[in-house]
Amino acid sequence: MLIRSLVLLVILFSSCTPQTTESTFPNKAYGKHPLVLSIVLDQVGSWALERYLPYLDEHGLIRSHLPKAEYFKYVQLAHATTFTAPGHAAIFTGEPPRHSGIGANRVWDYKRNDVRMIVDTGKHRVFADTAHFASPDELEAQTVGDLLKVQSRGKSKVVSISIKPWPAVVSGGKKADLAAWYTPRENDGAMSTSSYYSKEEPSWISSWNKDHTVAQFWGAWDAENQKLYTSVVGADEGPGEDTLEGWSTTFPHDPKKAKEPYVAFEYTPQATAYLLKFTEKAVEHYGLGQDSYPDLLMVSVSGTDKIGHTFGVESWEYLDNLIRVDRMLGQFVAQLEKTTDLSVLITSDHGSYPLPEKSEHPEEGGRLDYEATLNDLNTLAQKQLGQGKWFAYLEFPLLYFAQEAKTGDKRKKLIAIATEYFTKLSGVSRVFDTAEFSSESEEKDPLREAIRLSLPAKLGADMYIIPGQNTVPRAKGGTTHGSPWPHDRQVPVIVWRSRAHADAAQTPQGSQEMIRNELYDQRRIASTLADLLGLPALKRPSLLETSK
Repeated sequence: MLIRSLVLLVILFSSCTPQTTESTFPNKAYGKHPLVLSIVLDQVGSWALERYLPYLDEHGLIRSHLPKAEYFKYVQLAHATTFTAPGHAAIFTGEPPRHSGIGANRVWDYKRNDVRMIVDTGKHRVFADTAHFASPDELEAQTVGDLLKVQSRGKSKVVSISIKPWPAVVSGGKKADLAAWYTPRENDGAMSTSSYYSKEEPSWISSWNKDHTVAQFWGAWDAENQKLYTSVVGADEGPGEDTLEGWSTTFPHDPKKAKEPYVAFEYTPQATAYLLKFTEKAVEHYGLGQDSYPDLLMVSVSGTDKIGHTFGVESWEYLDNLIRVDRMLGQFVAQLEKTTDLSVLITSDHGSYPLPEKSEHPEEGGRLDYEATLNDLNTLAQKQLGQGKWFAYLEFPLLYFAQEAKTGDKRKKLIAIATEYFTKLSGVSRVFDTAEFSSESEEKDPLREAIRLSLPAKLGADMYIIPGQNTVPRAKGGTTHGSPWPHDRQVPVIVWRSRAHADAAQTPQGSQEMIRNELYDQRRIASTLADLLGLPALKRPSLLETSK
């Protein structure tokens, strides 16, 4: 009996183990596998790239590679909560927040009675700043990188790098060799990772930080082409722009003159130069693209988002940074192409609101103030329920109730109070109780379905508040995102295959650029990355199948 039981256990274990072997992976149809590079230009929506594409450097990454690329102009997120973490999770898992578990950048934590980053579960300390934590613990779906590690039996490398922690972490998944990001501190800044990925900070990262201080990269940031920017977006000091404390809304911008210099550094093109220099070292350290097993390198460029938030997309700063970043990426990719066979996919995690002050009809738009709105709601609630903070946290579109009002009559009263308030509030389009979306059945209404797909069961938000198409939920100036409207929800995808992959797919290199104007599902991006890596097909077809 004992021997029979052992045999049954071996059979059962074998049936649960991936049956991948060296003889079947890499996919020999592609010959030598390429390095696949994914670049996420944070907050570069379809409308932004379409507007500024003609002004990018012809020797920069995008325009120099368009002749051999497929350009999908309008790829629409399935989910409505168009934030950075959910967007990156959707890119690399092919799943919306409901199934990826990543529903926001920040969530209200009822145990802490405070807001926290989605990647901060309090379990894995960041080496460069031990007061903070970061890990993919909240991620519930398998990333392309995770699948790659399983299929290659750990022989492929998966590396994810960003300025911000949450893009690096959720993109890399649970099996990444490295997820690294920038950590600003009071007197310096450093690239780092957390104890989720290694027991101690890798020595090569410590050495890199020692040899590459932020001070070597920063300096006054000035406009490169004032004449061009004036003709494209108007004056430098445009209406609706915000700023950092210590900066003005006009060039030049010097991090050293800001209240928090090492935070301000993130809002300059030099931060991308710093990011790419670190990425070069990571490529060297892990030997990416140097053997027959495919590697995946994910780079999320955060500066486009930070600068967009502050100055708006229609600003000198945004355009100047985009041109510089595209040029830097061109140089970075050119160096990679000298050492390996490279496939590249460029996309964004979300778009952004145009500045309402720069609209042809500014009277149709406006701004919403988080703090004032939350104060108003609590004042109204206190009249019915007594003293207390009944509404705990608001970050449009997500509204959280206090723990003691999550159920029963108190919840019903808060729903009624908030619904009446937001229905009368100028600039709010729709108001929903999240309990309406508990069903796993698909909603017939496209907007309701996008909201349903935005809500993981564990998210904990009680109401979903949608601002109007021209109303920015940011009080003082600048822009943001998070809405289901096309300016937030539609992103570009530009992709080209490596030489080996293109030959196998019988796609001629150097062919006339292929521009796709149809609306595509963003969940197909993960399948496209899997296609480039030679991985098994995912739930949805690759975008590249449109050309087969």
